[in-house]
Parts: sequence; C-alpha cells; structure tokens
Amino acid sequence: MERGFCPFPYSQPLVLDYLRGEERLKPFYGGWPDWGELKKRAERLAGRKTSGVVVAALGEYNRRLGAGTATMAAIDRLAQGAPVVITGQQAGVCTGPLYTVYKALTAALLAERLSGELGRPVVPLFWVAAEDHDFGEINHIDLAGSDGRMVRLRLEMEPGGKYPAASLPCGKEVETLIERLAEVTPPTEFKEGVISLLRETAAAADNLADWFAGIMVRLFAFTGLVVVNPCLPELKEVARNLFARMLRDPEEIEKAFVETSAELLALGYPLQVQKKPGVSHFFVYREGQRLALLRDGERYFLPEEDFALGLEEAAALAEENPCLFSLDVVLRPVWQDYLFPVIAYVAGPGEISYYAQLRRVYHLFDQEMPVIYPRLSATLIEPSIAKVLRKFAIGEGELFSGWEERKEKHLREADRIGIDSLFAGLRHKIEAAYGELVDRIAGLSPHLPALARENLRRVLDQVDYLEGKVRQEQRQREEVGVRQLEKAALNLWPRRTPQERVFNIFPYLIKYGPDLLTRMAPLVEVERREHHLFYLP
Repeated sequence: MERGFCPFPYSQPLVLDYLRGEERLKPFYGGWPDWGELKKRAERLAGRKTSGVVVAALGEYNRRLGAGTATMAAIDRLAQGAPVVITGQQAGVCTGPLYTVYKALTAALLAERLSGELGRPVVPLFWVAAEDHDFGEINHIDLAGSDGRMVRLRLEMEPGGKYPAASLPCGKEVETLIERLAEVTPPTEFKEGVISLLRETAAAADNLADWFAGIMVRLFAFTGLVVVNPCLPELKEVARNLFARMLRDPEEIEKAFVETSAELLALGYPLQVQKKPGVSHFFVYREGQRLALLRDGERYFLPEEDFALGLEEAAALAEENPCLFSLDVVLRPVWQDYLFPVIAYVAGPGEISYYAQLRRVYHLFDQEMPVIYPRLSATLIEPSIAKVLRKFAIGEGELFSGWEERKEKHLREADRIGIDSLFAGLRHKIEAAYGELVDRIAGLSPHLPALARENLRRVLDQVDYLEGKVRQEQRQREEVGVRQLEKAALNLWPRRTPQERVFNIFPYLIKYGPDLLTRMAPLVEVERREHHLFYLP
C-alpha cells in the first residue's frame, strides 16, 4: 500500500484557523495539538486515576464484547493509573461512515506515540454514543455500486419514538441488512470471513449499540482499544454528585456557554452548537424514551407530559437515581473527563468547532479542557480509480473539485469534428442570411420583420436540437472515458462531499482484507495535518 498527502478543503473557518494555530483562538482551548502541550497536559494529570468501579465495569463490558488480550491488558493499565486518549461517535450500522474508524485509529496511534514520548502507558478509549436517539443518522450505510451508482442499505425498522441505540434490538432487520451487504458486494477471498464477523457480532449483541461496540473491539483488537458505553450504570453512579451539581446550577452553565459563544461570534466564527431558548442541557428517560428536558426558571419540565421538577428536586433525584438522566453535547465532555484522566480528545471538524464553546463550562466544574486533537482525514483510492487518475493526469491536489469540468473537457478534447465551431459557424451564417432577408422584405409589410425574427428563433431552436443530438452521439462514442470519470468522482467525492463522510469501511474490508486497518496504521502520520491518501493494493 502506498500513501500520499494533499490539502483538504475544510469549509469551517474556525477549523482552518485552529489547525494553523491562530493565536486569537488559543483562549478557547486547553492547548494546541502539539507534543509540547500534550506532555504538559499529561504532567497536570499526574496522580489522577480512573475509579476502580469504572475500570471493573469496562473490564466486564469489553470481555462480554469478545475483546482480545491487548484490550484487556489496556484495561489493567487503566486500573494502574494510566491516562487516556479518547474519542467517540454514534453507534452507526456497521460502524457508520469511514471517519468513525479513522477517529478510533487516530486515538490508538496517538496513545501509542504518547506512551513512547512519556515513557509510561497511555490507553486509547472509544466512547460509544449509545444514548443518542437520532435513529435516522445511524440506520444506514452507503457504498459505491458496481454499476457506478450509490447504493444505500437501510436498517428497515421504525423505533416509533426517541429510543437510544442501546435500547434498539439487534434482530432480524440487522440480519437482513448483512445479507443485503453480501449481495451487493463482489465475491472475494475475504468476503466470507468479513460477513461472518458482522453476523457473529450481531448474534452476540442485545442491541445496536452493543453490536457497534462488538465490531469496534474486533476491528481494533490490534491496538488495545477499550470501548466505553455510557449506558453502563456504574459510569453514572460514580458521577451522581456531578449530575446533581449540573442540574442544580443550570443558570451558571447557560451563562458560561452563552458568553463563550458570543465571543466566538464577535470574532466572526459561526457557532457549531446553537442554544435553543427554554431547552436545557439534560434529557430524562421516560418509558424507555430519551426526552429533552425544558427549563422555565426554577423548574424542569417535559412538554405535553405530566412531569415537572424543581431544581433541587432534580438534583436530589439525580443523586438517588442518576441513570434517569442523560446529558447533551455540551455537558457530555465534562462527564467524560470526570470519569477519565484525558490527555486528548480526538475530534472531527464539527467537534473542534463546538469544543471552542465549552472551556468556561469545564471551568465551572473545576476541570481543564483536554487537548483537542484532529482526527485522521483520509481517502481510500482503489487500483481502478488510481488508473483513471493517471489516465486523465489528475493530481493529488485536484481530487475534491472540478469533476463536471473534467467530463466536459474530456468531451471537448475528444471532439474530432469541432462541434463548437461547426455549430457556431452555422448559427452565424443563418443569422446573417436572415438579417439580409429582413432588410429585403421590410418594405413589403411592417409585420414581416417580426415574423422573420420568430422564424429565425424556431430555426435556431432546431439547430440547438441538432447540436444536442450530435453531442449525444459524441458522448456515446466517448462514454468509456465519461464513465471512468464519473466512477472516480463517485468514489472520491460522493455527493460532492469527502468520501470519509459517506462510505462505510466494510465494502473495503471485503475487497482488500479484514486487516486493512492494521496495514494502514504504520502509514498514518498522526502529527501531520494534511489529508492522507491511501492507494489500495
């Protein structure tokens, strides 16, 4: 496997400035993502340990998932006081988009590198967003079909409410999706083993979150990645006082978040997380559903539900039964860092943006924000696609734009009869002839020039029609090149967005082997901010 690099067209100004080390952003973060800051953060965490209760819960959970010896050894190191590098994502079907596995790979490699730099173990963790209830975001995968079209495989189930991934059963719908994946992917020497991995993890899982987690510990067994499920009761039990404090002081949280957001807006940065009036940062579980708590002054309530709590009542209930509550994206990082000594959080572009809004929230709870470390950004280039890039002389820095223009250029260059000039000349001759005609007939009747002009319009419409047919014939003659460009565009820039945000890892594992991530790992430069290109063998 070969590797290349190219610039990546991030659209968020804040992310671009963060990666460049823009000085005015420094107050919003816990430190720049460089080795000096990471080491300082590790020093400040000296003496902090993960609770034995949490470690024991993670050990039992990862063992139940079928974790390998490297993961169980990592949990032992966690028990001995090792700090962590953590990342996380929603429990997408078959791991969801490629960036999910890139986040896990970055966390594992960064932890390995820091272990060497610090001379002591650093453990990689993956936080499964098992409480998330946005089913539409996790219920499908996309892949490039053999016919050059996008294929979407969807989990055909309807939760019928706001149920978290951890409560959605891993049943026949999952089996059907796996079978559909087997049907639409090509036969290879690796296919049976990869499909078996999906079947085995699904059969062992009680719910979608556990299926996701089981896949992740299998894919990243070589790294010792430890999976964290926030639905484990022990993780909330340990944080009961934190939850109570959060519920007791919503005004302070709101003030910290809003003030920081206003400062970012004043600097010209759009906000990643918009605060809706009246919506708190908490959810509550009611009959299995995860419902957003609203707040009106000194009380929390659920609209259209017979449920209301005063601030002190809510805090007392959290101390008594913290598993009734769930946190939103603003408070989840504080809970995460309360549970673990986090050196760095591995973040995608959206997370880099919203973490900038959170530093004051961290301070409210006597915490410092960890280093926010950019995840690996990458594109997988298959051999047939690399061949197209060479054929059309498309450079590594030209992969993310211009695909329609390339097709038109290809057609123009393949035009042996000069269609543009041929039809332009024809139009010019017709218009000149009609101009001479109008001059000759104008004296016969004042209505004739207008009639001639309308007649000219109709003639030119027919010329346009003929030109379209000629171009259609030409396109059919050159359809091989057009199809090649369209296939390359679909594979590299699907829906005019990065491949990593659309496609899933499993079609690549079926084609190139279940150890694909293992072979990619040595080629990843975690400190390099450029987009990685992996040329698959």
